[in-house]
Amino acid sequence: MDNPLEILGLKPGDTLKKAHKHRNALFIKLHPDKNPSEKIQYQKVYDAYLTLENNPELLNPQKVFYSSNEEIIRVKIIAEIEDFYFKKPQTITVNRRIFCKKCHGTGSSKGLNGRCIHCNGLGKIESSIFVLLGKDNTCPVCQGTGVDSESICSFCNGSKYEIEKKSIRFILDLYDFHKKIVILHNVGHQISENQYGSITISLKIIQDNSVKIEDDYFVIYDKILPIQKIIGDIKTINFFDRDVTYKIERYSTEAFIVDKISPEISQKLRIKYIDVLPIITDETYKLYKKILEIEKQHEHPVRL
Repeated sequence: MDNPLEILGLKPGDTLKKAHKHRNALFIKLHPDKNPSEKIQYQKVYDAYLTLENNPELLNPQKVFYSSNEEIIRVKIIAEIEDFYFKKPQTITVNRRIFCKKCHGTGSSKGLNGRCIHCNGLGKIESSIFVLLGKDNTCPVCQGTGVDSESICSFCNGSKYEIEKKSIRFILDLYDFHKKIVILHNVGHQISENQYGSITISLKIIQDNSVKIEDDYFVIYDKILPIQKIIGDIKTINFFDRDVTYKIERYSTEAFIVDKISPEISQKLRIKYIDVLPIITDETYKLYKKILEIEKQHEHPVRL
């Protein structure tokens, strides 16, 4: 899908009001009544503004929205149908908690030997009495850090963690499209020496008017002449700037093909036909009249 910002001459951070102003100026310049050759570009301007109107977050220069104030890192990204079709690699960058490299996640300059002896490094007092009384069982000596106050790590200040900026690549597939969510395991906050938490990615999918997804098929529409459905034909359709050739079977209403995008990537396409009337010229008129004369000489079977 073309970038709507580029088509309308906008930059990230511009407002929808400015987009409306640019659209009107381009409509005047490209109107087919004045410039018939600009009909395609005129339609692109129309579609670009409609896309921004339905998805105003595209005007925001930030594509990834990140929040990590909990155990599970949650991210929201914007994706396009084209990303799913070509299985384009996506990259997110998050700030995750990892064990402090200086104290190795103990929070103490003495390592495990610096644990608070009052709570045995747990930060909580394990006692049913606190539960019965409804009182906070935070260790009063270490204030919940689990670390001896005299040996607190100067690097992490006893928190046991430091922040690491981590870039993660992943690929979107149709399962993600239907779920509108991606879960990446073992790449989030550090839990133990060799274990990390998960990252949950919510998907905001920009719809494309030229294609739909049904089950595991990408569905597109193509204009077909009646004669092509009667005798069959080979046709080429442009889809995501790719020329895809398919066969029209006799009396069919749609075609199912597999688009081999690369040795590793292939997608199933469902092409639904839109019937269009043929253009009648003097030559075709004579041919149709001849066909009619021949057809009248035969008894036609009834198709149920």
